Amino acid sequence: MKIQELKLEGFRSLQDVGWPPQDLNIAIGPNASGKSNLLRALELLCISAQGGLGKHVQMGGGIEPLLWNAAVDSIQLKLAFSPPAEHPASRWEYHLELGRIGKTTAYRVQTEVLGDFRRVVTGERLEPFKLLERQQQRAVVYDEQQRQLVAPEDLVIPEETLLSMAAGPYAGNRLIPTYQRHLVLLR
Repeated sequence: MKIQELKLEGFRSLQDVGWPPQDLNIAIGPNASGKSNLLRALELLCISAQGGLGKHVQMGGGIEPLLWNAAVDSIQLKLAFSPPAEHPASRWEYHLELGRIGKTTAYRVQTEVLGDFRRVVTGERLEPFKLLERQQQRAVVYDEQQRQLVAPEDLVIPEETLLSMAAGPYAGNRLIPTYQRHLVLLR
C-alpha cells in the first residue's frame, strides 16, 4: 500500500495540513515545525487499526496533548492510499475523527469511514462505496454487496476504532482485514 495523501486537522502542532507523499520523502525544517508530529499521526493511524488506540492515548496523557494548541475539541485524520491489485481503479480512504468528551482528557471515536472514494472525487457520486462507517456508538460494517451489518451499540468500544474490531465478530467483508493489515504496516 502506498500513501497517496494524508490530511490532518487539529493534531498536535498541525492545525490543518495536507501531505501528498512521493516515493522518497525527506522532512526538513527547524525544531518544533511538525516533522515528528507527521510521523506521530501515521503511528496513531497504525495503532488505531490494531486495537491499541485507547491504551496509546491514555499512556500519552489523554486526548488533550494530541489536540492542536489545546484549542480544538477533535482531531481529524484522513488517509488516501493506493488500492489493492484486485481493485486498481479505486481510491481508498480511511477517515477518523477523535473527539474530546467535555473538558476532560477523555475521548471517543466520533466518526470513522473506510471506503472507495474514487467516484466521489470525480463527482459521479455523493457517497463512497463503504466497507465500514461509524457515528459515535452507531457502527455499520458493509458486506461486498453494500448490505449493512449493524453492530450492537453496547459492543462498540468508544475508545477503539471499528476498523480494529471489524475483523472479529462483525467480519462480513473480506476486504476489511486487508486494509486493516495495510494500515498496521504504516509503521
